[in-house]
Amino acid sequence: MIYRSVGSDSNKSTRFTLHKSITYDWQPHAIICHKNLNELKKHTFGRVHIPPFIVSLEGKTVHIEMEYIKGVHLASHEMQMIYEDCVLKEGDFTITNYTHTNFIREVDTDKIYYVDLEDVGEMELEERKKIFKKDYRNTPTVKYPY
Repeated sequence: MIYRSVGSDSNKSTRFTLHKSITYDWQPHAIICHKNLNELKKHTFGRVHIPPFIVSLEGKTVHIEMEYIKGVHLASHEMQMIYEDCVLKEGDFTITNYTHTNFIREVDTDKIYYVDLEDVGEMELEERKKIFKKDYRNTPTVKYPY
């Protein structure tokens, strides 16, 4: 995302990127991760957005270059949207980790982004519901001031 500066430095824009490298012990796991990340590009999740990203595979290491999303983690009162748009998503390919810190509400746009991109893949609906319930219990009930 590109953020426009305000105040005395209002003549510039800033773009943040994040490089994540994941090295697996076994190359077949890296290949599956790489395949799932490429599959992710073909899917949508309703109100939950996926930041633009590039993925590459180098031996047992998966590299993800993605847009950094400037914002705050979701609180418990916002997790219903995640349940509706990710857990109940049609088909078996979806987000597989529903920890609130994996979802960011972007400061300038209020859009919700999923940022732990490698936690995607095939998972049946009942298993997704079970994981969401477990992750939801650990979500704070704090409401952020913005």
